[in-house]
Amino acid sequence: MHSCRKIILLLVGIFILSPQVRAIDLPSESGAQRELILNIDWIFTDFNYDEPGVMSEEGQFPFGLRGQALFKFNTEFGVSIGGYGYAGNLTYNGSTFSGDPITVETEDWVREERILAHLIQNQLQLAFGVARRTWFNDLVISYTRTTTYTYFPAIIKVDADQLYTSFEYRFWGVGKNVSTLSDVSASRNDIELTQNEGFGYAVEVGFRFPIGQFQSRVFFNYDYWKVDQSDVQFDGVDFLVEPDNNSHIYTFGAGLIF
Repeated sequence: MHSCRKIILLLVGIFILSPQVRAIDLPSESGAQRELILNIDWIFTDFNYDEPGVMSEEGQFPFGLRGQALFKFNTEFGVSIGGYGYAGNLTYNGSTFSGDPITVETEDWVREERILAHLIQNQLQLAFGVARRTWFNDLVISYTRTTTYTYFPAIIKVDADQLYTSFEYRFWGVGKNVSTLSDVSASRNDIELTQNEGFGYAVEVGFRFPIGQFQSRVFFNYDYWKVDQSDVQFDGVDFLVEPDNNSHIYTFGAGLIF
């Protein structure tokens, strides 16, 4: 929870400290126009995670923040850092280790960090880089698990005046799932499961418009993950795996472009 709060506080700080900034033009000895563009968005997220035949978790995170800082070296090339964070509760529907069905409200936070290189040609933009998404999931009456995906996004974005669309494909790197099973029983050990296969993609549609001295936007984003079964680990009592799973995540956002 503390890591997620740090990200949210950082993004809020950018927002508060930049009220008079839109796009900062930076001098260049070569004469090329350099530019720093900052985005900050409020996001509402509908989160749905499913391990078919095993369990599911779903719910809404009504408040989160997403931000990006894009430094353009010239009109054709730039580098950005960005991320998002949100926290709240999901509903877990599954079973106990003994097989009894259970429904419980969990405590969760999700965050992502990424760095991208951007190639820009008029209204077309290509971006490539590396990203990491972390989901902390506290089952409250049982144990916690932290799932981290490291992946390589490839993005194509098309600007058409005020409207933009983007498609992102996510090449899998590795997934790690750490479960504190010692919280369940002293006879169990904490385990780390490795997820070696998977993929994801995201589609976003947004609309930009001016509000006073600022450029604003609203957008909708659909986010999908498909991850294959992990390796097998022994926790001192059982041999365990992280099953095949998929995620459907729907995000509505609104924010400012500086």
